Order: sequence, then C-alpha cells, then structure tokens
Amino acid sequence: MTQSGAGGAMRSTGIVSFAHDGTAATKLTEHVGSQEFGVVYVDKVLYFKVVSAGTGWLAIRQGASDALAKQFGPLVQAMQQSQRGGTAGSPDAVWKVVAVTPAAITYRTHATQRQVAAALDKTGMSQVQAPPGGEDIVEAIAPNGLVRQVDTIINGAVTLQVDYRGWGPAVTISAPPDSTDA
Repeated sequence: MTQSGAGGAMRSTGIVSFAHDGTAATKLTEHVGSQEFGVVYVDKVLYFKVVSAGTGWLAIRQGASDALAKQFGPLVQAMQQSQRGGTAGSPDAVWKVVAVTPAAITYRTHATQRQVAAALDKTGMSQVQAPPGGEDIVEAIAPNGLVRQVDTIINGAVTLQVDYRGWGPAVTISAPPDSTDA
C-alpha cells in the first residue's frame, strides 16, 4: 500500500495483512517533512517509533493508564472499528456510483462538516477543525471486491490518496520484539 498527502508533505509506504476473521495488521514507514516514523498495528496494540530520532519502539495499548495510551486510545479504537467494517464516520452517508469501467466501480460519498467533526472526535483528533464544506471520499473497487484506490477530497482538491496493490500474497506482520510499554 502507498499513501501520499497534500503537497507531498506526508507519505507512507508499507503493508497491510487482512485475516479471514476480519482483523488486519499494519506495518508502515511514515515520512512527515524530515521526520521518519515507524508504525505497526497488530493484535490490538499500536507500536510507534521515531526512526529519525533513534528511539525504540513504544507499545501503546488501549485502556492502559499511561499518557500515550490515553492520547492514542481513541485512534486504536477507531482502527479496531474499521477492521470490523465499522467506520469512525456517520452510518447515514450516501454512496453514489460515479464511474463503471472493466477495472473498477468507483463510488463517491460526501460527509458534512458535522459528520467529519464527529469522525475526528471518535479518533481523538477533535482539535483538528473539520472543513466547512465537509469532505468527499472516492473509492475504486475492483470486480473481485478488493479496494484499488481511496481519495479524500476537500474543497475540490485531493488531500489524501491511498493506492492498494499486491493483493493476494500472504504476509506476516509481528510486533516489534524490542518494544516497551509507553
């Protein structure tokens, strides 16, 4: 999976492993400006490392009493919800088919400012201001049901694009062996 953000300020590369029970594990390298971060999510634990600062892996467990667990707990909960097919957004969103090709069916939905604010709040990011015009999510789904691309559009501009490829090969993602609890 690759991901790119507005103006190239953020980019991620990594892998996601989906299991038959609906759970997923993620291993990413995130680049934000000159900073590089490692992110692993496996077995309901978020592992985080500031690679560019030489820090070790921190294990962030939902429900723990430390400051990082309290700060990132809503994000871990949202990741669990998304794995089960739930989303941090509103269930009353209306999806529309906007294109049909042999390669994919493309759907688009619009979330209002209120819906985006609710999603941000559920992921512990209530300090981020939702765009006044809301946001659109465009998803291209291949005929086999696998996601090919997801774009987030704000004020008519693509602000986040995630491309999915390499579906099929089995991958194993494990917790970093040298992690410590936050």
